[in-house]
Amino acid sequence: MELSLEQLITLGGAVLATFLLLFAFGWKNPKGKKGKYTNYRSWQPKVVANGENPSPRAMPFGDNHDLLRIVSDSSFSKRKLLSKTEARVFAAVEKALDELQCPWRVMAQVSLGEILSSSDNVAYRAINSKRVDILLVANDYSPIAAVEYQGSGHHLGDASARDAIKKEALRRAGIGYIEVVEGDDPKEVRNLISRFIKVENLKKA
Repeated sequence: MELSLEQLITLGGAVLATFLLLFAFGWKNPKGKKGKYTNYRSWQPKVVANGENPSPRAMPFGDNHDLLRIVSDSSFSKRKLLSKTEARVFAAVEKALDELQCPWRVMAQVSLGEILSSSDNVAYRAINSKRVDILLVANDYSPIAAVEYQGSGHHLGDASARDAIKKEALRRAGIGYIEVVEGDDPKEVRNLISRFIKVENLKKA
């Protein structure tokens, strides 16, 4: 089948565009790794304001051997799981549950991707890397409620939108949401937990 001049020009343009894209994104084809993308150093993860790590799905193509080499060439340092304020809220929640003789357990910095699932892959990816400050779980570790601390920077940037996404996802999964704001003392935290427990008990009655 003979191609017209216009079809040949279109085909040639498509081939050229493909090679330009491969070159721009650092395509490499080393021996033994035919067709694998290995130029990880050219990839920079999106900086997230609240310190959340980018989703693994956002990383370039490659295998775990490539990732291991990158990790081996990099330096790491440990950091605290909770800030000082979040740690105080965590301690207040633990104390409140103890005083109220509630058998629930307390966990910190839990990824929503670990406690929520969705048949909508796009929706799941929207919440996968987001975390809740504190999570209340039953003895079988099923999630009951998230406790979120809202500090002075709560309304800066897109923080409110991120909180709204988490809150809505939790609500749709039937998981409670308890908000602790700046200035709440342990007594007020206890009152918030107590009121939530009463509401949960009424649901079961």
